[in-house]
Amino acid sequence: MPNTYGTALFGYKRKSVDRAVDALRADYERLLGEKQERLIQLRNENNHLKEELERLTSMESCISVALISARQKAQEMEQQAQQEARAHLERHAAEIAAMRRASAQLRGSLHDEVARINRLSGEFHHLLERMQRDEEQLEPMRKEA
Repeated sequence: MPNTYGTALFGYKRKSVDRAVDALRADYERLLGEKQERLIQLRNENNHLKEELERLTSMESCISVALISARQKAQEMEQQAQQEARAHLERHAAEIAAMRRASAQLRGSLHDEVARINRLSGEFHHLLERMQRDEEQLEPMRKEA
């Protein structure tokens, strides 16, 4: 604001100075009001951001706990699955071993049975040949009788 004060006997004119001071005071009070409003807005925003930070921090904590819990549960499930798989494999290995023993016994029994059948077949052929010879020997006697 330019110096527009008129001069008087003992300095400047009082009314001009008072008007300028009143105008400065009004501007100052207006600016002060604006600054106070902005300060209130910033405080409210700051409080809101603090609340949001607190909420997010709480969520982060909950998520961390959930992740740790999930990781532990996954490890437990993996260990349990590995134990079950080992037990399953051991059980099946025992079953396979029992089946192999039973198969070997069965093969032995079948081998013995095949040998017995072959022996009986040989005896049967031998008896048939003998019967045929006996029949051939009896044939001339039947013709005579």
